[in-house]
Amino acid sequence: MLFKLAEYSKFLLPICFFGYAAVANVGLLFQLSDNSDELKLADLSFIKGEMAGALNDFYKSNLLHREPSIDIVGAARYLTLDTGRDGIVVGKDGWFFTKEEFETSLDAEQSLAFTLDKISEFKTQLAEKDMELIVVPLPAKSDIYPEQLSTFQQASAVSDRYFQFVEGLKDIGVASISSRDALLNSKDSDLVFLKSDTHWSPFGAGQVAKEIAMSLPIEDYGITSSEFELAKSGEISFWGDLTTFITSENLAPYVGLDQESAELFVAETKAEDDVSDLFGDDTQYDVVLIGTSYSANENWSFVEQLKAELSSDVLNLSEEGKGPVTPMLNYINGDLINEYETKLVIWEFPVRYIGQDILWAEYKDEKLDKDKVAHVIAPKIKEREDG
Repeated sequence: MLFKLAEYSKFLLPICFFGYAAVANVGLLFQLSDNSDELKLADLSFIKGEMAGALNDFYKSNLLHREPSIDIVGAARYLTLDTGRDGIVVGKDGWFFTKEEFETSLDAEQSLAFTLDKISEFKTQLAEKDMELIVVPLPAKSDIYPEQLSTFQQASAVSDRYFQFVEGLKDIGVASISSRDALLNSKDSDLVFLKSDTHWSPFGAGQVAKEIAMSLPIEDYGITSSEFELAKSGEISFWGDLTTFITSENLAPYVGLDQESAELFVAETKAEDDVSDLFGDDTQYDVVLIGTSYSANENWSFVEQLKAELSSDVLNLSEEGKGPVTPMLNYINGDLINEYETKLVIWEFPVRYIGQDILWAEYKDEKLDKDKVAHVIAPKIKEREDG
C-alpha cells in the first residue's frame, strides 16, 4: 500500500502544476473577454507584434500567483535585507521614508525658480480679488527625523530645498509659515509624522495649525472671529501608505509591521453661532485652504484643527494625489473663487514636490517643455545669484 502511494505521489506535482495552469488560463480568458474593450486589440497590428505584446503584458500582470509571489518576496527581502521595493527608504525601527525625499533632480534649481515665478503670478491674481496668499511649506519627513535614518543614509536633499523655498518666497513678497520649526519643537512630545506613512500625524498637523494661527491674527485680515470647539470624533486604524512598498497588508504583521492609528477631530461651532444659521444660509468662507493629501485626508484632521485655532470657518479645496499646484489652478480658474468674499488663501505646499514632473503637469497641455521653462526662468536665476 505504501509502495503504491509512493508510486502515485510522483504524479502529484505535475497534476498540481498542470491543474493550476488550466485554471489560471481559463480565468485569464474570462478576464481578457471582460477587458477586451479596454485593451482595444482590434486596433493593434498582429503583423508588427503589437497584439502579441499587449497579450503578453496582460498575461504577466494578471496571473493568479503574481501578487502573492510579489508579497512573499517583499516580506522575505525586508526580513533578510531590511529593504523594500523601489520607492521606499527603510530607516531604523520600522521607520519608512519615501524615496522622493532623497532624489536630487538635475533641474531642481530651475523647477524652484519657475515655481517661485508662478507663485508670484498667483499672488497677483489673488490680490486683484482682494485676497492674501499665505504659503505653508512642509518639510520632508527625513528632515524632521534624520536620527531615524540608517547610518549609511544621508540627510534628505529636500532639507536645503526647504530653506531655499522659504527664502525665495520672501524675495517675491509672499508670506510663509515656519512649519519646520513647529514640527521640530514638538517632536519630543509626540510623533509629528507617522512611522510607516508619508504624512504627518494629527498631532503634527495640529502643531502646524497652531503656528499658522499664531502667525496670522485674523483680525489683521478683516476676518470676523467665530468660536469653534475641537472635539474628538473617533479613532481610526490603517496601514501606512509606505507599507505597500514592503509587502501586503495580510503579510505585514508577520514581518513585524503594525498599523498606524489616528484620533479624529471635528471643529464644532458654539451654540450662539449656530442660531444665525436658523434664519437662512449665510455661509461665508473668509479662509480657503488649498493643498495636498496632508490637508485633504480627514485622517489628519488638519482642516478641523485649523478652524479651531484660527477661530474661523475654512473652505477646504485640497485634493489628494495631484500635488500642490493642480488644486491651486483649479481654484484660480474655477467658479468658487468668485462665490465667496474670501480674504485669506492658505496654501499647504510639501517642498519635496519641487523638481518633480507632477508639480507642473497642468502646463504640459500648454506644451511648456523644459527648454521653454529654462528660457523663461534663466534670467530670474541669474538675477538671484547676482543679488
